[in-house]
Amino acid sequence: MTHSPPKQLILVGNRTVALPEEVSAAAWSLERNRVQNARIKAVLGCIRMLDEVLDSNYAILHCSPDRLQEIWRRVRQIVDSIRNHLGPLLEEPSVVPRLEEARQQASASFQVLASTTLERLARHSPELPTDGLLGMRKLLCVTIGKLHSFLQETFGGIMAADPRSQFDRDYFLSRRFPRDIEEAEWLYRGVANLSDYVHEVLKESTETVLPLVKRLHQEEVLPAETAWQAMREFMDLLRDLTTKLNELLALRGIRFDEMELLDLYAREFPAKYHQLTALYAAGRDISQRIRASTPAVREQREQSVTDLLHVHAIIGVQVAELAGAVHTMILDLDAFLSIWYRSIGERRALLLYSSQSTLVDPTEDYHTRVRASAR
Repeated sequence: MTHSPPKQLILVGNRTVALPEEVSAAAWSLERNRVQNARIKAVLGCIRMLDEVLDSNYAILHCSPDRLQEIWRRVRQIVDSIRNHLGPLLEEPSVVPRLEEARQQASASFQVLASTTLERLARHSPELPTDGLLGMRKLLCVTIGKLHSFLQETFGGIMAADPRSQFDRDYFLSRRFPRDIEEAEWLYRGVANLSDYVHEVLKESTETVLPLVKRLHQEEVLPAETAWQAMREFMDLLRDLTTKLNELLALRGIRFDEMELLDLYAREFPAKYHQLTALYAAGRDISQRIRASTPAVREQREQSVTDLLHVHAIIGVQVAELAGAVHTMILDLDAFLSIWYRSIGERRALLLYSSQSTLVDPTEDYHTRVRASAR
């Protein structure tokens, strides 16, 4: 019977840690001093630089020209460091199997980042142009979001796979880690609360809007004021939903594509509200004009009354289509929030994950616990 060679031990602080099988202490010591420590230092350096310009997308879109210049210069410095310093370090193989897997994933992510986000940025002059600033602001929003995602995922991967990860808590005890966690919790709970509210709005829409749409399509006659009151109360919910969307948009950690989608809903819901209100008011005005006409007038102006009835029917159909579109938007928003909530949970988990770390209990369903506490 053959026996596997005993695992070699390394000293981390005042404790001994076993290396994976077939990994010698000498090989790990060489990699740690030559590559791994440099990788961690490079990623942390980029994260700290990015922290200086990690404003919300709304802040970047509306900041002063001086602040925009500062963000532009800092982002280009980060990109230069990733390209010329971190990138080559990610090409160096590891003797530790888990670390090698994490390195390969990080290297693949770097190649994608370099060929897309970094390449787009390289097409622009080092100096921020004086015209087309809105386009540059959007470019910075997207670039910062991609850089933040890449750096956090790279750091989480190589730290979790590092044999010292159970005890090396430099990052976890730094000022950056608590703030990352706090911001992740704000966004995570914010999306959970918004999702719960959208569930309520969707339920109310199913009970109020859909029956109205069906009735309008069938009768082509606007409901009376008393029947329309339920719709007014529903539209009050839309106003509250818009407020909640704008509050969430102000949080950091929202990526640009997510921000654009939320901003679209935040603009479309009030627009639909005003359109519905205006259409109903116009339809009710026509109804009153029809009722106010005497039989003699109707006989003399039969064509005019017929035209009014026709217009009233068209308005009824338009109200039905617009109300149906609102219901569809709420359905779509509900589906998006569900997907987004899971995505945020996966992203924030990288801040906490380490297979051996005592900071997190891997047997606990953390996502379920946070969602329950958010409610």
